[in-house]
Amino acid sequence: MGKPAVLISTERFTDACKSMARVGGIPDLRWAIVQHPLGSATDAELRERAASAVEQFVEIVTAG
Repeated sequence: MGKPAVLISTERFTDACKSMARVGGIPDLRWAIVQHPLGSATDAELRERAASAVEQFVEIVTAG
């Protein structure tokens, strides 16, 4: 089965991710969504976003 993995995107790219999931035949795909932007975020902001992504990852891979 492989290793669990989760896509992470910023909220700005949610529509693009939804479209790509539909095109790829997985319209129910779930992924972690973090606040945009990343490029200008401080280290502290990036740590907060990473923590949020980890929480979402755990929920996604452990959901029944």
